[in-house]
Amino acid sequence: MGQVERQEYEYIRHGTQSLIANWRVATGTVLTPSIAATRTEADFAAHIAQTIASDPQAGWIVILDQLNTHKSATLVRLVDRLCDLQLE
Repeated sequence: MGQVERQEYEYIRHGTQSLIANWRVATGTVLTPSIAATRTEADFAAHIAQTIASDPQAGWIVILDQLNTHKSATLVRLVDRLCDLQLE
């Protein structure tokens, strides 16, 4: 306690990856995982589009937290287009 955090001399950081995955509650499996170098609103919208495309007639229910990419304009436009809401 009271010591400054130090980095080990052998530690090499090779970059990070973003994992976006869906949890299918009924079966306890992961569905359509996406791994990328970024986590932008376009990445998340593409992930949701990929998920819906895996079974377009499923009647998807998606539960999200309040992360900014989960309520972006890009995602709203995607849902508008897929559900034919005619918001624009």
